[in-house]
Amino acid sequence: MLEFLLSLCLFLAPMGEQPLPTEKAAAFSFLSAEDIATEDLIDSIPLSHIPRMKIALREVSQEEQLLDKRETWVCGNDATLTFSLEVLRQRYQDLKDAPKVEDSYYWVPDEEVCQNCVNFNRAFHNDLQQKMIWEMDRATFYQIVLEENDELYEKWICLRGMSIKTSYINETRYYLKKYKKLATKEEWENKTIPPEVPIWRFYEKSSPNPPIPVK
Repeated sequence: MLEFLLSLCLFLAPMGEQPLPTEKAAAFSFLSAEDIATEDLIDSIPLSHIPRMKIALREVSQEEQLLDKRETWVCGNDATLTFSLEVLRQRYQDLKDAPKVEDSYYWVPDEEVCQNCVNFNRAFHNDLQQKMIWEMDRATFYQIVLEENDELYEKWICLRGMSIKTSYINETRYYLKKYKKLATKEEWENKTIPPEVPIWRFYEKSSPNPPIPVK
């Protein structure tokens, strides 16, 4: 398939700088190809086509949300083309099942709110660890709450990552993918914001363990 696309590029390509649709199709095939060495892919590009293929790789990578426009070093020169393609191919594999960045719009809290929630979660984590030392008879219960709290911490780390406006687009998608795995199906579909800590533990009335006292 790759050889066919490149042959088609050779036959159809006029002189010019902008890549053809066939060259962009070949670029996508380069990104998604498996069990083919990156060096072999680079060697398959005719020298006269390398300038346009670099452009095609950048354009396709941006369209697939693998590459941020600010990453000008990617495919920036012939000497680093193999390394650039290696990076892009790895990103494709890492993010091929990740949500698009648009899935983070409108519902993720801003960065300051997310950071405050992370800080509060860690403070509660430290408090629980102290309680486990001083209240040994409830250590098992506190360990359960600690694990619940750490699960929420992982979610808030992802939300904070999504909230950073200066993050590269591939970084935002990485946190989206991780958050989707951590969240329940209902939480993801409804874009539900989790609590900072396991607040349900503060209101349990029928639990064999009394609720966690609030200072």
